[in-house]
Amino acid sequence: MATIATLTQKADGNLEGTLATLNVTAPIALVPNTRKAKDNEPDYR
Repeated sequence: MATIATLTQKADGNLEGTLATLNVTAPIALVPNTRKAKDNEPDYR
C-alpha cells in the first residue's frame, strides 16, 4: 500500500504534515476534538 501522508505529532497533540498524491500536494493538520461529547463523534477534526 502506498503512503499518501507524512505526519508528525506535536507536543500539544496536533498532527501536522503533508498530503501528497499524483495531483495534489498540500499541508494538513489534524487537531484533537476537545469538545467530544459522545463516543460516535470524531476524535480529530
